[in-house]
Amino acid sequence: MSNETPWYYPPGWDRERMLNASDEESETLTQEQRDTFREGLRAHLGDAGLEDFRAESYLRWRQCEQMKEEAAAGVPRVRSPPPFLETMNLARERNGHEWPQWGFVVFRTTTTTTPDTDEGGWRAMKHRWDQMIDDQFQDDLALPGVREAKQKLRFLWVEGPELEGASPAVIASRYQAMDLPFGIVHNVCLCINQASMDSILNSPMPSQSSRRHRKKIPFVLAVTRSAKQPRPSLEVGDEDEDCQRECFRGHFNVAVEALLNHLFACTVDDMMDPDVLGSRVTGDDIWCNAWRDGIHKADAGYFYRGRGG
Repeated sequence: MSNETPWYYPPGWDRERMLNASDEESETLTQEQRDTFREGLRAHLGDAGLEDFRAESYLRWRQCEQMKEEAAAGVPRVRSPPPFLETMNLARERNGHEWPQWGFVVFRTTTTTTPDTDEGGWRAMKHRWDQMIDDQFQDDLALPGVREAKQKLRFLWVEGPELEGASPAVIASRYQAMDLPFGIVHNVCLCINQASMDSILNSPMPSQSSRRHRKKIPFVLAVTRSAKQPRPSLEVGDEDEDCQRECFRGHFNVAVEALLNHLFACTVDDMMDPDVLGSRVTGDDIWCNAWRDGIHKADAGYFYRGRGG
């Protein structure tokens, strides 16, 4: 096997240099060189090879950043509690409620009754779902309260033939009729439709690399109370925030990896109005957090121009 560096690498660069490059060194490459490398790597190793390269690049970068932070501090970095736990602690201080359980209601609207129903696919989806949720705890398990919170997490699954293909308005009505215990989010529920199920089955696992390096990410539909309310028509040019909220459709896609530390932390105990969060999402785009970079563009991703091509 030849040890020559493939043609698509910039002059003087090889695999190890590309994987280990600092952000400053990566910025010395032109956009044309980055594009050539990315497309050449994809042609050589396929989409899976490109994703693997990006994942390895991200892991090395993260390890380097952690070592620099620890060296600067003189002691190992102390992790803050994850946002979901901080939110529960804040709610406990505010209203005195303990948390016997916490989580979301999840409706299934995929087909359940036809003879060729792919129940194996549904089981595979739930297995990957469980993995994705479990991964959201891994970095914080040593922190006080996190293991206990993980044990109390609940997803209340609602299934039935009457829900096949149900609209967000129907889901919202069913949800509001439920008698929910404290800790289960009351102002937004989740829904697994066919598009959501496909994304969970076929997208790279979030733990493999940063969202910046993944074009496809797994998502679930979030449905709010306003889904069952008629919406006014949006006039051309009406783009201010008040109009966006007024014309919000009542549902939006949410990244599975954002459910605990972002959606739950924002909406539980009426911390924030989910209609405000969802009004930023259009079409098939995916909400990931309430920050400036928190919308993942459908079929385009994060638009990240940096590491790994």
